[in-house]
Amino acid sequence: MRKLYLCILLALPLLSISQTDEINVSAAMEPSSLGLTITSIGGLSWTFTTVSQYLDGYPPSQNRIDYEVSATTNFSIQVSVTQMTSATGETIDMGNLTLRPGIISTAYSERGFKWDWEDGQLSSSSTAGTYSWGDVFFGNYFLTPFTLITPGIDGNAGDAQSNQYSLRIGFGRANQTQHNNLPPLLDQNITPGTYTGQLTLTAIAEF
Repeated sequence: MRKLYLCILLALPLLSISQTDEINVSAAMEPSSLGLTITSIGGLSWTFTTVSQYLDGYPPSQNRIDYEVSATTNFSIQVSVTQMTSATGETIDMGNLTLRPGIISTAYSERGFKWDWEDGQLSSSSTAGTYSWGDVFFGNYFLTPFTLITPGIDGNAGDAQSNQYSLRIGFGRANQTQHNNLPPLLDQNITPGTYTGQLTLTAIAEF
């Protein structure tokens, strides 16, 4: 099986919801083609300086990356995240980081046929706004590339409008991290500061 890799690297400081870094996308193999486009960009930065930030963490509902894939062949999506590190070199337990995949709600009924996603560490399913959301995954699983979305039995090749996906990204929410056997943030001896990392989305064409 030949595989064509296309990577999007997101360097997302200071909870910015605007794109500040240039993202170059280029992938093609005749007669097949593959393209991944970020349509709404969230942040991968967490500041801990106040008591409320330690108590509440950061809810994933407020931090989202939307993207779409246009492909003439079936494809899968991998995600990886680097270690969250402060400017002074302090690190933070990646098990506090949560990712939850989403797909445009009109395509949710096609799960298993057109597309599928992997089972997470915390079972969940809901619809909010225009997206339907799957299981919760914890960040320590993404320190190496992790396949999140795969083709269904009928294949997921199609235009961007038919392949619209999203990721919700949260940090330190007690109702989620307790399922990863982590204590509350206040009990983790986290050095005050801002912790940032990089998230990479990789589209892999499956021939």
